[in-house]
Amino acid sequence: MNKSNLLRKRLAEPGIILSPGVYDCLSAKIVERTGFEVVITSGFGISESVFGYPDYGLLTATEMLNAAGNIRTRNPEN
Repeated sequence: MNKSNLLRKRLAEPGIILSPGVYDCLSAKIVERTGFEVVITSGFGISESVFGYPDYGLLTATEMLNAAGNIRTRNPEN
């Protein structure tokens, strides 16, 4: 089962899914290794990690997508 289908399955189950926020590859790896199934990210977190300022529109959409792509766990099976 790929990760998208696994997430849909978990969202359909009753209960809370604990999902910490990540903002770069290192924070994503730490969260993954501690056993969390789901992570979230935000424009604020990414902007703070890159510029040290909140999300005031300093990053372009392309830069935000690149950051999210870098955060995504690379797995050739998914």
